[in-house]
Amino acid sequence: MAPELYEEEYNELVDIYAFGMCLLELVTFEYPYVECSNAAQIYKKVTSVRHQASPLLFICCAFFFLQHL
Repeated sequence: MAPELYEEEYNELVDIYAFGMCLLELVTFEYPYVECSNAAQIYKKVTSVRHQASPLLFICCAFFFLQHL
């Protein structure tokens, strides 16, 4: 779940987040946040790294994905 959904103020960026989670699952063959044992741990992890994601990371993931279509 995108961090913006917890704040109930969101836009199309939540779709980008969801797409990124799908890419992550496709690349790693694991569910996102599999290391968390409950919803509270996922909430803490999602909200604590909200502004740490690099746009370069997204570009690299998109490039990787497009090369393997």
